[in-house]
Amino acid sequence: MLRGANKQEIFHDDEDCMTFLETVEKYKIKSEMEVFAWCLMNNHVHLLLKEE
Repeated sequence: MLRGANKQEIFHDDEDCMTFLETVEKYKIKSEMEVFAWCLMNNHVHLLLKEE
């Protein structure tokens, strides 16, 4: 789980969410981790990952 400092927003619009997901995908490929699920909310993120 990732949360904004003092529960502040970390995503202000859909573009922010897409940028975050593109970054996750980039490092998913580099690290060969598996991404099973994600949930993006304005002030926090839940990720279900498996790392090798």
